[in-house]
Amino acid sequence: MKKLTTASCIAVLACLALMPGCQGKSGAQAGGSAPGGGSAKDRTATILTGKATLWTESDGVMKPKATANLGDVVAWKDSMKNAVRSTDKAERRFAKIESDKETLWIQDVFVAADSIPGVIVGDEVVLYKKPDVAAPSGTTIPKDTIVGVHSDKTEGGFIPISAYVDGAKSPVVTRMYVKADYVTVVDIDVKAMKLISLAKAEKNEVVKKELLRNAESLRSSYGDVISAELKAMEPKEEEFFADDSDVVIEAEVSALEEAAALGTP
Repeated sequence: MKKLTTASCIAVLACLALMPGCQGKSGAQAGGSAPGGGSAKDRTATILTGKATLWTESDGVMKPKATANLGDVVAWKDSMKNAVRSTDKAERRFAKIESDKETLWIQDVFVAADSIPGVIVGDEVVLYKKPDVAAPSGTTIPKDTIVGVHSDKTEGGFIPISAYVDGAKSPVVTRMYVKADYVTVVDIDVKAMKLISLAKAEKNEVVKKELLRNAESLRSSYGDVISAELKAMEPKEEEFFADDSDVVIEAEVSALEEAAALGTP
């Protein structure tokens, strides 16, 4: 997949300023408007992990109610609190959101306030502490990671993001910067990567292929990635049918041997 040029990325991001709900208050670090900002009712947030648990709260105790997918957009309610999870009695910090017209809570590390979803398009992209080429953090973020993008304007060629990189030594990324060339917010590409991520986590082979086919139909920039995933499934299918044939043959041989032993034709 081709990288976005700085000019094209700026053009795409600038278009977001014309979309409803994407004009907002000044970013905390970016100095620009934050996607999903503005009035309280218009603020949005991005889910940063797959199958994120959404909770209901009662007397300081959170009970699981639903789940959200990586890259989902929810309404941000600008309220935080510490509470105990009913599942393991552990205390965590939760943020209030609205999903499917229902007010719920999510652990704050799994959601990026005032953001829209984007995808990292460079290989092992370096995270910066601030929008300055002299301020790399020494930490990288993998290609194809779905992130929350906090600003619709570049600052010195940088964009602020948040992410949750599952499996990383320090998985929580909060409002750090990447070069604008290495992140895309193109809607069709984000939708495709969401489907690819769902497919990778899916254990049912039939459902997995369906998700990949759905992603393929979008004709996004990830056609090569989708083709590779589909091709990787082919040997498994051939192996399955080969094993099935062996079982049938063995069963037929066993039946013939048993019939011979009983003296039946």
